[in-house]
Amino acid sequence: RRLRPPDPDPDPEVIFLVDRNNQYDVWFRSMSNLHSARILIAENNSAVRTMICELLGARGHDVFVAYDGTMARDVFEQSQTAFDLIVIRSHLPLMGGVELLKVVRSRSPAVPILFIKESIDEEIVGIDESCEVISKPFSPLEFVSAVQRCLS
Repeated sequence: RRLRPPDPDPDPEVIFLVDRNNQYDVWFRSMSNLHSARILIAENNSAVRTMICELLGARGHDVFVAYDGTMARDVFEQSQTAFDLIVIRSHLPLMGGVELLKVVRSRSPAVPILFIKESIDEEIVGIDESCEVISKPFSPLEFVSAVQRCLS
């Protein structure tokens, strides 16, 4: 939900969000150093997928959604234009996140990958050092910051 910032003269580019623990996160409506990007999302959790799509769509990115690993692979392989970023959840139905990562790397070794782990304690074998990794649960600010690092 949106809240009015505490500053009496708020920056029109900033919205304050409240998460489940009543913690404030700053959501930048636009970031000048982010360009409009083509982003493929491989996430089967509808709530997380919706949040990600809203965050990226609000920044003008073109978002392509896949609900499982094989759908993500098919979207990736059939796309006529390269993706600027691929967001992959570690546990996906039909084709796991690491397996999807291998397919992506075999065809586009330089595409940035944002890998979402199920928890901070999850150990994942098979991801390369070039992947940006975040763990659930993450805040909108953490996700947007990770996307920014991947696209810069």
